[in-house]
Amino acid sequence: MIEEGKATGVRYKKKNTSEISEVSAGEIIANNAVPNLTDMVLMEAGKEMKTEFSGLRAGASLLTLYLGFKRSPHELGNRFYSTCVFDNSVMTQADILKNNHDDFSRRSFIFVDYSQLESALAMGEWSVGAVCCIDYVENWEGLARKEYLAKKEEVAKMLIDRLEKLIPGIKGIIEYYEVGTPVTVRRYTLNPGGAVYGFAQTPSRKVFDHFSSIENLHIASAWGKTGGGFSGAIFGGYLCAFNILRKRPVSQR
Repeated sequence: MIEEGKATGVRYKKKNTSEISEVSAGEIIANNAVPNLTDMVLMEAGKEMKTEFSGLRAGASLLTLYLGFKRSPHELGNRFYSTCVFDNSVMTQADILKNNHDDFSRRSFIFVDYSQLESALAMGEWSVGAVCCIDYVENWEGLARKEYLAKKEEVAKMLIDRLEKLIPGIKGIIEYYEVGTPVTVRRYTLNPGGAVYGFAQTPSRKVFDHFSSIENLHIASAWGKTGGGFSGAIFGGYLCAFNILRKRPVSQR
């Protein structure tokens, strides 16, 4: 809700009811995607907000292969928590973007072995891990349900085969696997394009943590000043709170 150029509250409705509720506050914090936020602000105020990030595009999404192991990959000789695997075609930074769109048999990936930590994510000899690589929602849109599931299975087996070359024997200790695509990310987070890092982190990216066209509305997500996944979102939340406290007299902080 906007009054005289200031954010004053939120009007909302629970999914299972038709009742509309309102809540007011002196400061409004939005921890969602900025493009979605502007759609929530009605009429001219929303249009003015959109002009402030016009030209910015959503960043990349991720494909994640979640793995459940019958025993720890550490027992197979893997000594590292996080292993970055680059294709031979990646020789310079300039090659990375092209590789991000390459076939999954050549796309660079990261393998995370949680058995290297006392994470308590699995009991006894069981363990978990993940293979993750850059991906884009357009690679998965427009597929029929059967095609979508078949492609997920194909990509999973491709990545597992590549992981087997990295850590011989790991295929034999996989008890369960599941693939999360950019469509999955978009479904559960509502981020446009399934973007996990907010706006694309380019040198020309406009950096902001509030809208100049609306007062008292603050951004506390990876789409704001800090960008960059969960670390950026956490830091963005800290800076958001800090900025609000700075507006108060010292005696009220």
